[in-house]
Amino acid sequence: MQKYSYNNFISQNIDELNINEAILACTAPLAEIILTRKYYSGRNSDLKDFTLNYLIEDYRDYLFDSRPMLYARIVKDIFKQPKKEEIEFNKKKIEKLKNIQMFLKENNNEFFSDKSSNTVTKKSQSNSIDGWRKIINPRG
Repeated sequence: MQKYSYNNFISQNIDELNINEAILACTAPLAEIILTRKYYSGRNSDLKDFTLNYLIEDYRDYLFDSRPMLYARIVKDIFKQPKKEEIEFNKKKIEKLKNIQMFLKENNNEFFSDKSSNTVTKKSQSNSIDGWRKIINPRG
């Protein structure tokens, strides 16, 4: 898998003047966070941490059944136009976008190393397999 860098989005200064450009720029990194198992390799429900802490949204549990469905809902919410109180609505959008930037900055170095990501994946896979072995054959 090819490594992608979102340095343009990460280094972008997001404000009310360039909010539309920032919204478009955030969709690719957001897709990588949600649709791939690079950042959240466990269960889909683990993404609830991301949505609560970084997007400041409490989505219903049915959205976490499918990563594409969750991604579509998040993008829809980010692209949604306000009906009233446009200034407050834009401030919340800017906060979400800056939180996505913060998440990528925090996790950028940790997850772009192929060795560490493969080690974590192999370790979790072997733990799952060992768990199933104990269930199937409890004596051995």
